[in-house]
Parts: sequence; structure tokens; C-alpha cells
Amino acid sequence: MGYYERKAGVTLLQWVLIVGVVGLVIAWPWILGTQLALSSGAEKNGATYDLAGWIPEGLWIVAVVYGVWRYVTRVRAAQAAALTAHAEHLQKVTAYRAMMAKTNDVWFDAEAGHYRHSTCTIKHRSEGPAGRCSSRI
Repeated sequence: MGYYERKAGVTLLQWVLIVGVVGLVIAWPWILGTQLALSSGAEKNGATYDLAGWIPEGLWIVAVVYGVWRYVTRVRAAQAAALTAHAEHLQKVTAYRAMMAKTNDVWFDAEAGHYRHSTCTIKHRSEGPAGRCSSRI
């Protein structure tokens, strides 16, 4: 292994930092509430101290869970809408191609980027060769 090469993966120090940051993100309301209770004169092991820590912590957990739930439902709704729009587009394209195949006309397939006619699989670059194609029905 060269001087500047690094192993892939997460080191122990990185794991410690990750766990510490996640712990602070989760526990900051409890820490803040208990510190405010102590500065207000509450006893360290009293009921006021516990309530001052757990009430903001509970509200924080509910807010995080609600935020994640709302995000997931919005993403799923957007995915469902995109899937429905794509299915409708495919139906329109299929109907258009079927109509063009029946009339045996030449048309530009914008999705594929070339001219087509009927069921020909040759990629014609212009309308003229597509009209004179030997594979035309």
C-alpha cells in the first residue's frame, strides 16, 4: 500500500465520532431541559429534574418521527404520481405507434431519435430513406 493510499471503510475514531454526534442529536433536548431545571434550583434526582428532561425529549422524538413519516409519505406520493404519468405516456405512445403502423406512414420517433415506419427496426436518419425502405410493409 502506497503512502497516500487509504483503506476503504470506517475507522474506530470515525465510528466514535458518528455515535457521539448521533447521541447529541437525539439527547440535546433532555440535556437542555435538565440544565434549565438545575439552574432554576431543582434537585438533581428530583421529579422536577426528570420532567424537565423528559418532556422536551418526548416532544423532540415525536417531532422527528412525524417529520420522517411526512417525508416518506411525500416521497411515496411523488413516486406514485410519476409512475402513473409514465404509464399514461406509454399508453399514448403505444396507441400512436399502432395507428402509424396501420397507416404505414413515416414518422419521427422523438424518444428514439430517428425516423420510423410500420414495424421497421432500422434507424433511418431522415424521412426519405424511411419512405423508400425495402422492409416497408
